Amino acid sequence: MHFQIEKTTPEILKKAKKYFPTDYQKKLSDQSLVTRFLVAQEVEKIWGKKNFLPKFKPNETPEFDLQKKIYFSISHKKNFVAIIVAQKKIGIDLEIVKIRDENLWNIFTENEWKILVERHWLNFYFLWTAKEALIKKLELNLDFMKKIFLITKNKNLLNLEFEKKKFVVKIFQKQNLVWAITK
Repeated sequence: MHFQIEKTTPEILKKAKKYFPTDYQKKLSDQSLVTRFLVAQEVEKIWGKKNFLPKFKPNETPEFDLQKKIYFSISHKKNFVAIIVAQKKIGIDLEIVKIRDENLWNIFTENEWKILVERHWLNFYFLWTAKEALIKKLELNLDFMKKIFLITKNKNLLNLEFEKKKFVVKIFQKQNLVWAITK
């Protein structure tokens, strides 16, 4: 598994635009283009596959000459992008911690808030990114957010449950960035 978080800069965007064909670029925002460029770089570095074009649906599995499956997940917020590449299904989500409308807290159950101990925005984003990373791994959509439940929290590991299956998600924080990775 290979993980990377980068600040989007004009230099990396220029490299991404040089790497991808023009018709591929037309379908993507600048940040989406940069995330896919980082995925392509990892694939080339790890598996030696040059000119790799990540497909548009996250976790679609391209197969190439070595018959190796490549799974990837991406996330981007403002000037930051995050990618993870592996040979099994994975998920990543990245958020910038900021104060929002407190009605969003109702997305989570009272029991989940008890497990998190207190209601504050950092805890909100820890759980949000964990659930969204799992959603990406399972190839679901955000409608499933309320069907995934926090079972326990142990430091930076959140144990989630979806359809009676348990998943462990690791959460991270650096300054006002929070991200979660599920294997």
